[in-house]
Amino acid sequence: MKRAQELDPLSPTNNTALGVTLIFARQYRDALAYCYKAAELAPNDAPIQENLGLAYALNDMFEQAIEHYRREAELNPDHKGDVLAMIATVFLSAGRRSEADSMMPEILKLAAEAKADPYNIAVLYGARGQKDAAFEWFEKLLQGGPAVRITGDARMIRYDPLLDPLRSDNRFAALLRNHNRGSLLETETRPSRANAADASIVHSIAVLPFEPLGKDRHDELLGLGMADAVIGKLSTLRQLVVLPTCAVARYKGPARYPLAAGRTLGVDAILSGTVQRSGDRVRTTVQLAHVASGRTIWSEKFDQTFTDIFGVQDSISDSVTRSLVLNLNADERKQLAKRYTTNAVAYDEYLRGLYFWNTRSKDGLEKAIEHFGRAVEKDPNFALAYALMSDCYYLQFNYGYGSGAEWVRNAKAAVDRALLLDDSIAEAHVAAAMIESYQKDDEVATASLRRALALNPNLAVAHLRYGWALSSLGRLEEAVREIKRAQELDPLSPTNNSALGLILSFARQFRGCLEYCYKAAELAPNEVPIQENLAYAYLLNGRYQQAIEHYQRVAVLNPDRQGDVLASIATALISMGRKSEAESMMPEILRLAAMNKVDPYHLAALYGARGDENAAFDWFERGLRQAPDVRTNEHQSRNIRYNPLLDPLRSDSRFSALLRRYNLGSLLEIAAVP
Repeated sequence: MKRAQELDPLSPTNNTALGVTLIFARQYRDALAYCYKAAELAPNDAPIQENLGLAYALNDMFEQAIEHYRREAELNPDHKGDVLAMIATVFLSAGRRSEADSMMPEILKLAAEAKADPYNIAVLYGARGQKDAAFEWFEKLLQGGPAVRITGDARMIRYDPLLDPLRSDNRFAALLRNHNRGSLLETETRPSRANAADASIVHSIAVLPFEPLGKDRHDELLGLGMADAVIGKLSTLRQLVVLPTCAVARYKGPARYPLAAGRTLGVDAILSGTVQRSGDRVRTTVQLAHVASGRTIWSEKFDQTFTDIFGVQDSISDSVTRSLVLNLNADERKQLAKRYTTNAVAYDEYLRGLYFWNTRSKDGLEKAIEHFGRAVEKDPNFALAYALMSDCYYLQFNYGYGSGAEWVRNAKAAVDRALLLDDSIAEAHVAAAMIESYQKDDEVATASLRRALALNPNLAVAHLRYGWALSSLGRLEEAVREIKRAQELDPLSPTNNSALGLILSFARQFRGCLEYCYKAAELAPNEVPIQENLAYAYLLNGRYQQAIEHYQRVAVLNPDRQGDVLASIATALISMGRKSEAESMMPEILRLAAMNKVDPYHLAALYGARGDENAAFDWFERGLRQAPDVRTNEHQSRNIRYNPLLDPLRSDSRFSALLRRYNLGSLLEIAAVP
């Protein structure tokens, strides 16, 4: 399948076939990428929409799954019964059981009229945990006739992950043998004993937010906090790759099949649990499972007062290391036993701050700062709360929520206090690096980021920001490696996927750029920068119509970007040979440019594509004049140093001459391109 897709990469059939095969192999992230490509190429093909819906569901992207299943029903109304069954299954996976229940009468009515495939009804009942009903419908499928041996149903019965709840039941094999289909239980290859032993070794782990059993919203915060505390302890262990809190935060709330989450996150082991607070008591159950085999490695129950919650966190972390037979050195044991606070009230405020910090929204960051502030009021020695408060101030500036002078002052005060209290907190060194970078002390900033990674090699944000810092210094090969590591540690982060796509474009790896920009847009379809990066990736790959569509999406999401969007669309039109259409847009583009509503660098790229180099350099110089201290704007400096759309200008001696005139000759230096 992979070879067929490589030979005909623009075939919707080949891409969706590879996606489905990867689903069977439980490679859900890669499956989604190819199913998404197929839907881009054939948006009105019902089976392709169905496969994309399935890929989204298996990646726990439930709203997108429902959207594409509904799209399938629009394209093929005769499949309404199957679509309803699949949507109800998604609702169950998302913890929205009441919505699934409300659909059952209509689904069963259509099934009685033979307007719903028994297969989909069996899957639905399996998801509901009603195995007797599931097997009744599974047997109805098998009674449908011998043709099942040679249709797609045979492959689905053999491999479909949605049937996993039934496969572990003896009735599954018995029914297949009773209907002379026992061959569907066989697979061509089975791991040897040696390979099976190797497969049980755990190199990576994800800790899911503990499922809240109570109705109090605070239980959800406590569930996220329990995961964060265990992650913080385990992340210091060099023998284990531990996904960061931001990678698992999306799994907070109702239970979402831990093993499926583990497969989506690409880890060897998954730690999950439940938590319930009742008065001053906290009841917790924890289970560590091997993802590939589903085997439980360790489980335990705890019932403690809330003031003993830190002891529970210590016990969980210690049990995980013992269960995985990790040999810890003295420093690792010290870090594992470390407690950032012993004040229960301060910890309660920290949990609330952590929750809002993860939102990255304007209001969320303001609330996070408030709660971290209350945490350090209750415990003035709570260094980690100071570190995350400092990062909140940086994020406010980074997202345009606050001014430069304000954020630097507040962030520096918080991080200085954090480092004074405890200079072994990796997050504090990351926060310090952001201030140092803003103040143009690049060597000190990179040293701070290296220190953060030495303290916590699993801190995805440190790898990401270190990668960007390296790229700004012209060290592109190292930058690609660091940002790739950030994406591996937090594979469901839209920011990390988009960043990896962008850095790969700088390295002229355009296919890889498109792959990761795709993933980012799947994860965050309404974020302007991510849509713009995807449009840019399409443009670099010569897929101009898709580039135009996504640039238009940027304008819909942010009308203030109309000028930049029009310039980018005109560049795409020129690249695809539709120069007259691009020419017709120039008056409006130049009108907006005269009002400072178009980035001069976009106009430089546009005129470069037009072959009008004199005008291109005129706009390029305007960009340099408008931002004389371009070094404080890392995005702009990286754009000048690496952006492929400026390549038509780089071969002209005026490019380097202008940069040197504005004291930016260092942007001509590139250490290496991978």
